[in-house]
Amino acid sequence: MDLEIDALSIFNVAPLPMLLVNKEGEILKVNQQLCLLLDKPVDDLINQNLQQLFLTDNDGLWWFDYFWEEGTFNNIESQLQDQQQNIDILVSGSLIKKTATPTLFLLTIQDIGQLRRNQQALYEARLAAEQATKSKSQFLAHITHELKTPLNAIMGFSQLIMLNKKLEPEKSLQYTKQIYTSGQHLLSLINNLLDLSRLDAGGFEIKMGPVNIQEIMSHAIISLQPLLLAKKLTCKEAYDEEVLVLADPMRLKQVILNLLSNAIKYTPPKGVIDCSVDITHKKMIRISIADTGEGIAESQLEKLFLPFERLTQNNDVIEGTGIGLTISKRLTELMGGTIGVKTKINEGSIFYIDLKPYQN
Repeated sequence: MDLEIDALSIFNVAPLPMLLVNKEGEILKVNQQLCLLLDKPVDDLINQNLQQLFLTDNDGLWWFDYFWEEGTFNNIESQLQDQQQNIDILVSGSLIKKTATPTLFLLTIQDIGQLRRNQQALYEARLAAEQATKSKSQFLAHITHELKTPLNAIMGFSQLIMLNKKLEPEKSLQYTKQIYTSGQHLLSLINNLLDLSRLDAGGFEIKMGPVNIQEIMSHAIISLQPLLLAKKLTCKEAYDEEVLVLADPMRLKQVILNLLSNAIKYTPPKGVIDCSVDITHKKMIRISIADTGEGIAESQLEKLFLPFERLTQNNDVIEGTGIGLTISKRLTELMGGTIGVKTKINEGSIFYIDLKPYQN
């Protein structure tokens, strides 16, 4: 059977895009797979020149000119021109001969764009897995440190009391307070870890309903009054009217307590904390808590709501578990809201949460 007839007969069954061209690069025949790849009918491709179909450089289609004389080539990287996106391909070719003079060139095309996308997806998945492993290691390192710090304090001051039989009452009271404070810190850490674990597992129950912001804020400020007095801080409240939001009252109070606690930690003694409620341009209720601390560097903002990330670089000065903002963000989102921050170095930060207004 004639070789040309053989070549033409495989067009309709070939799994790869194929085309026949003459020495001038004119396209004489294409198969259905090429039409599908380019999303073009046969008539739009026939009689075109290869340079209209393939993306060329300054040397034109060097591989076509070179291998026309050689007789065959395999897996040359090239690109097909497409209106939306160029298609990465591997092209192979063979001469079809009737006599000693070459008459036709059979080109076979393999789309490697999807292969490269798959490779990129695998690469990104591997990076994500490596990052997850790294995050897990960092998590374990952080939690070990956070648990050991209050435990060491409890053990150390307990031993001082036990070993010193003639300990003065004032010293004994001082050590006992340190044990109690460390115990509170440890309990807070454990509670936060349990909350974070439940949030990760999707087992956190939210009970939505109308919540009076003024009442929640006032209760939170009263709860933190000892901390405010210890640093001689002034906490100002600014509410134009009684505002109701759609939220879980217990979880909203938890978020506000966390934001207020952070404001107290990072506001210098005798500073001011402003608590306010406004309506945003998106008709959301915004609860803002502004401190007069050092502010947050731009480089830290992207890590602000990640577990165990502190608001300053000096982690030893400011106490805390480093997961309060993570929990606050997730709780706020579970209540259908958003949390954010505005900050200026040496002026302070404003943390805010936006919630939907309650509509009876």
